[in-house]
Amino acid sequence: MVKHSYDLTVETQEKLSHYSDEQLQLKQKQARVTLKDAKTVIQNTLIQYGLLKKEEQRREREERNGNKRE
Repeated sequence: MVKHSYDLTVETQEKLSHYSDEQLQLKQKQARVTLKDAKTVIQNTLIQYGLLKKEEQRREREERNGNKRE
């Protein structure tokens, strides 16, 4: 995903001055959609990370209290 994004950025830089007005608008729309999708992925990943950390902390508390769960 990161490499693909980098490759698209390089390609855009190389072709930027050759885009027609319509192509430029299309590329802007595609970039907006990609940004929106990336924000959603980040939000969901943060939620997932938070859930995992809470579970880790719960297990650590149980272990300290002698109620180890396997």
